[in-house]
Amino acid sequence: MRDRKYADVHILITEQKNGSGGEQCLIRFIGQNEFSHLSDTLTYNTSPTQTNDEMRRQQLKYIQLGLMRFFIEKGLTDKISLTFKTNKNLNNTKEDEILKNDPWNYFVYKISAGGWLNGQETSSNFSTNGSFSIKKSNR
Repeated sequence: MRDRKYADVHILITEQKNGSGGEQCLIRFIGQNEFSHLSDTLTYNTSPTQTNDEMRRQQLKYIQLGLMRFFIEKGLTDKISLTFKTNKNLNNTKEDEILKNDPWNYFVYKISAGGWLNGQETSSNFSTNGSFSIKKSNR
């Protein structure tokens, strides 16, 4: 939506650093139009060892959970499918098998570089920068 006023649900996400080095995320679901009588707030915490992908997946999960109330109100329960993982099938996923044999020992490496060059007949400027970070996931 280009203008949030036309959406049936306005989602507002705020993040704040917490004491453990992760973030506390607050997601507000503000009903509009036919849902103006509904609103909800969900809060969750991230860990400082989570990768960006893990944080995105966690955020998506909480957005999906928060939207359930609006789907139910709309009468779309036949379009909703729920799956619960038990300890038995959680420990036997293909992803877990791959992680058990992780040769990188759960480390995530990130490398970036950049630069620019600017010149004229009488002067020139050149700048470079780079970064390297390592983050260990405690999967």
